[in-house]
Amino acid sequence: MGNSGAARKLTVRDLLNFYETYRYDVEVQNRPGARAFVIWLYIAKHFLGDKWIGRNLTPNTGRGFMRLRLDQTVEAEIQAARLWDLAELLINLQHIDGFDELIERMKTAEAESSLAELHVGRLLYINDAQFKFVVPKMKKKGEDYDLEITYPDGLVVCGETKCKIESTQLTAKTIENALRAARGQLPEDKPGIVFLKFPQQWFEGDQKSSAERLMVETAIAFFRGEPPRIPRTTRVVSVKYYVEPLSWANGIVGQGHLFKEVSNPHNKFNPTRNWSLFHYRPTTDHWNKLPAKWIRLVNFPDELGIHGQI
Repeated sequence: MGNSGAARKLTVRDLLNFYETYRYDVEVQNRPGARAFVIWLYIAKHFLGDKWIGRNLTPNTGRGFMRLRLDQTVEAEIQAARLWDLAELLINLQHIDGFDELIERMKTAEAESSLAELHVGRLLYINDAQFKFVVPKMKKKGEDYDLEITYPDGLVVCGETKCKIESTQLTAKTIENALRAARGQLPEDKPGIVFLKFPQQWFEGDQKSSAERLMVETAIAFFRGEPPRIPRTTRVVSVKYYVEPLSWANGIVGQGHLFKEVSNPHNKFNPTRNWSLFHYRPTTDHWNKLPAKWIRLVNFPDELGIHGQI
């Protein structure tokens, strides 16, 4: 059943019509980035409302993760890019089942962790996976996971999303705690997947290879357990780590696309099955790192309509 209080769906034509109302404004014409910024803000306000905007984006009083900055620094550019990223998530995933209810929950939730479900949604969407956001039932343990994913052969798998905030330090215990918390949200009688969004600083500098090794080793230890004191994890068929790091170089904002899938050989459903979902690899010779079906807003409105999105 749909959410009767949900915002109406936005089309690319809606965005262009709104753009016509301000495109000749002198301030917009004098600031090349303003025309895109206004549309990002319009989309965020349309779906999440004024209160969310005031609480999370306001330069002086907004919360840290999304708070906009007025200075001319790399950090300010990265913060603006978070708004662009959010606008793209909203416009592209608005037709997914359960989206409206997810947005209602996001309106009162902490921004960084609540965005994780949308980020997983993007990974699934660009990989052509069939999925929906699950509406919490709030009745019993194991029913309030975040996603349901349907594999090509019809198998339905439950997904739980966890997000380690940007200030979190990388340790095996940090990862293990997140995996255990996610496991508790998944049902016993259906295959489960844990999606763990990790902070981009875990892969920065020369620690990328050691960070990846630690994440894989921790997932394997989580699956294996320490019998008999700590039993094996059998309901979780896979752990999928991911991050979409934002960067600034040569006057251009970049967005990465990194993931690692670790399957559980001890799962009770099908230990020999391939549980991979992510096959999409970005094209390295083009600025657009996402497939043609994904509506891009970073240079709005220049790239709209190229792939018949209007």
